[in-house]
Amino acid sequence: LSDWSRRFAARGLLVVGVQHEEPEAVAEAALARRVGHPVSADPDEGISEAVGVTALPTLVVLGRDGRVRDVALGFDEERWARVAASFEHLLAEGPPRTEGTRPAADPGRRSTR
Repeated sequence: LSDWSRRFAARGLLVVGVQHEEPEAVAEAALARRVGHPVSADPDEGISEAVGVTALPTLVVLGRDGRVRDVALGFDEERWARVAASFEHLLAEGPPRTEGTRPAADPGRRSTR
């Protein structure tokens, strides 16, 4: 996960680990392992429940629009490699449009008004 964070962060990928331990234990483990991405404590498993985690580890990929785009249960290098390959497509998507907003104007284009 830290490798993905290093490789894709500049392009908008946010990697967040979620652990079911108490915050102090999560912080200690992240420091000891020199984790290179944010890690959240989820002792009550509310985050995991919200995204449908049923087994550990589970990799959940959310699009820029916040929708679940992919879920990989367990650790399988080949499966996780396919997920990483999908990042190219997901990162190419523009930010989601908010209802009632217009796309940003092209700064290189002059207004005809």
